[in-house]
Amino acid sequence: MFDESIRPIKDRVLIPISQLLGRKLSPNFITFISFLFGIISFVFIINDWVGYGLIFWIINRFTDGLDGTVARVTNRQSDFGGYIDIMADFVIYSIIPIGFVLHNGSAQKELLVLAIMLAIFYINGASWMYLSSILEKNGQGDKTLVTSVTMPKGLIEGFETVITYTLFYIFPDKIIYLFIALGIFTIIGAGQRVLWAYRKL
Repeated sequence: MFDESIRPIKDRVLIPISQLLGRKLSPNFITFISFLFGIISFVFIINDWVGYGLIFWIINRFTDGLDGTVARVTNRQSDFGGYIDIMADFVIYSIIPIGFVLHNGSAQKELLVLAIMLAIFYINGASWMYLSSILEKNGQGDKTLVTSVTMPKGLIEGFETVITYTLFYIFPDKIIYLFIALGIFTIIGAGQRVLWAYRKL
């Protein structure tokens, strides 16, 4: 809601820093470093060092704003850079709440596995939706498809999801293992799209 109104303030802070950093670091490298800061925050949370986690969360958010600004001020914007930036955000936004569930120690196994699986779905959604929008923007959408937008292929798509959900009903006592299997295959599919984007964009 407030993004547009605070953008000028953010730019006044970030542009001078970005001009300096842009001489040495690529935007994608800054995205990677920002992602690592988010992972470190998660690790601190689950080890009951929430204060340190907060510090690295703030650093993660700050550096997350830097990559795009560096790309703009150094004229190194790219579709792939925007794509991995969004993917990194989705991963961090997914794991931080899970970190707090682990920190509180109140989750049953089933709920934790469910949370992880849903987080993977969240990441997977970003992997194809944002890539789809880039393809459509660039006129690379597949016009032969019956769907309204191009959906880049992955290991788990609609059919596989339906089959797995059907197995939930058939083997409810194996739900944890099914959650884990679906989560693993789904994150592999998201990885396939990231790799495809790296090669094609």
